[in-house]
Amino acid sequence: MLPHLDTVGLSAGTWQGLFGSLYVFLRQFKNMLFLILALLIGVAAFNLVSSMVMFVQSRRDDVAVLRTLGSSSPQVLCSFLLIGLAIALVGVVVGGFLAWLIGLALPTLHVWVSNLLGVSLSDGFLLHRITVDIRADDWLRVAALAIGSVLVGSAYPAWRATQLEPSEVLRDE
Repeated sequence: MLPHLDTVGLSAGTWQGLFGSLYVFLRQFKNMLFLILALLIGVAAFNLVSSMVMFVQSRRDDVAVLRTLGSSSPQVLCSFLLIGLAIALVGVVVGGFLAWLIGLALPTLHVWVSNLLGVSLSDGFLLHRITVDIRADDWLRVAALAIGSVLVGSAYPAWRATQLEPSEVLRDE
């Protein structure tokens, strides 16, 4: 028979009970990082909208020629939305690849920065035992947010391109 744990002076507990506050902190930190990424994506989407407005403005002549050759408004709209989608896909692929590389190098970078500063960045926590976990669902959430915000942001400049009157634009040529 095993002696009772209290008589030996030992106690049993779960990891969640011992380090529950760390687990809660990491979950909140993950949510905060998603919010920060969402704000960065919002700024980038706003930048894309202003770039697309300038792009439409610089391509007024081309849009007018396309319209006089028989292109419909939905075709012009789709062409500008496809330009925005292409920009978003390139950004998501390049950003995802760079994030993956940084995630792989993070344990090494952690040690390097700790040695460079001469300070242990994991005092009080067992952070040296937590590995980087690159999760596809998190990556897909951020990618969907980026692509969706770019498509929504590209809709207004694309709509403005459909509202151009070919006769007004080409009259000045």
